Amino acid sequence: MEPSLESNENASTKIFCQNCVRPKRRSSPKVIDYSWHSRSNVRLLTEHAACLYSFKMDRLTVERRSWLMGRVGSKNTTPELAVRRLVFSMGYRYRLHDIRLPGKPDLVFSGRRKVIFVNGCFWHGHKRCRYARLPKTNVDFWQEKIERNRARDRKNKAQLTRLGWGVLVVWQCELRNIEKLSAKLYDFFERD
Repeated sequence: MEPSLESNENASTKIFCQNCVRPKRRSSPKVIDYSWHSRSNVRLLTEHAACLYSFKMDRLTVERRSWLMGRVGSKNTTPELAVRRLVFSMGYRYRLHDIRLPGKPDLVFSGRRKVIFVNGCFWHGHKRCRYARLPKTNVDFWQEKIERNRARDRKNKAQLTRLGWGVLVVWQCELRNIEKLSAKLYDFFERD
């Protein structure tokens, strides 16, 4: 029998809210009769305790989440700024986001004919990385989106290689070990 989410005056209205009710053990969460409760992440439930897990997971509205995701930029990200500071402190000078090259690389070293892409692990699908986990909702959309990003990255890297440019991809997670990243950058610049 499918549980009803409509309020029924004959049935006792029960509400479960993660913020208000914390179970003491890993057993099933408590159901409390708080018909006055007005939190946005709570749904009115009747009769069935199995419905307790059907409350909304996202704290933001759809419009707010859309606006927030639209604010994620492609230039001057925190990982990119960290790599730029590191490269500059190593004595190398560069241009930013050259639109004449495929993929608009983040750092362009024209004299050396080398480019660096600074990729976020989530957005570019870094394999075996803890930052690249897919969201648990709308999985099909995210898998397709990230796979398109990875295909575009492969295409841009192949085009740059055909044009005679050296390509290095720096991942967001590599910034956790600056010494190792410095060695990787130095090897990239000094090899021919």
